[in-house]
Amino acid sequence: MLARLGSFAVMAAGSASLLLAGDSKAATYNACQTGGSSNPFSILFKNLVEGDKFQCQDKTFTIGDPKALIDTNNYSQNPDGGSLKFEWSVKPPETFPFENDIFSLNIDFVPNQNGPASGSFEYWIAADAAAGYSLKDVGLDSTAYHDPVGPTTTVTKEVFDPFSGDSIVKLTSTNGLPSNPEREFIGAAEVRVVDSWIVGSADTLEDIKNSYRQDFTRAPGDEVPGPLPLLGAGAAFGFSRRLRSRLLAAKRV
Repeated sequence: MLARLGSFAVMAAGSASLLLAGDSKAATYNACQTGGSSNPFSILFKNLVEGDKFQCQDKTFTIGDPKALIDTNNYSQNPDGGSLKFEWSVKPPETFPFENDIFSLNIDFVPNQNGPASGSFEYWIAADAAAGYSLKDVGLDSTAYHDPVGPTTTVTKEVFDPFSGDSIVKLTSTNGLPSNPEREFIGAAEVRVVDSWIVGSADTLEDIKNSYRQDFTRAPGDEVPGPLPLLGAGAAFGFSRRLRSRLLAAKRV
């Protein structure tokens, strides 16, 4: 496990220097922390910059506009505000190809969101397809305190193919309960995600929990295809897009 973490040491040092310098440009961070850590990697909403990348193993989270998250802060109640938290949960046996490892992104509101309130947050997550990895499925949960006589509190996650724009998965966590079904198959190397929340007038939303389980789709020793001939590349690309559309359609049936 330590060997797998070693390749990100330089990246972590570079990210720290960017934070200390107070640079407002997008940065890349080493966000690898094993699940259950008493000190998971986190970054305050107020320090987020659109385009920031959070790397853990081969998984890269890229954030969109953080304004909706920053707007949830109430600095008179808490000077720091909310944060994004990242974790990597290892599922034994910890041997190649490390199938079923889970990569999590949690949205922690500080102070908690008291209703009525609403907002949304967009980000991307990508796996290293060249190394044979994809995203197997996704989970959604939340922590909410619900007044049974008032409107419900819902957290919705919609996952899109970033190339075609097609919706792949839509999950909803209602009144702090996990989405049912908790996980649905994705099977994509890169996705765009939109998390949105609506807090009932008498309710409180504490956090949103996102989890992504990885899959390995290329067996060891499989040859990686060589470059396509120049004249045939366009035709092959068109075919691959049509094939992907058919696969996505099949998954939604």
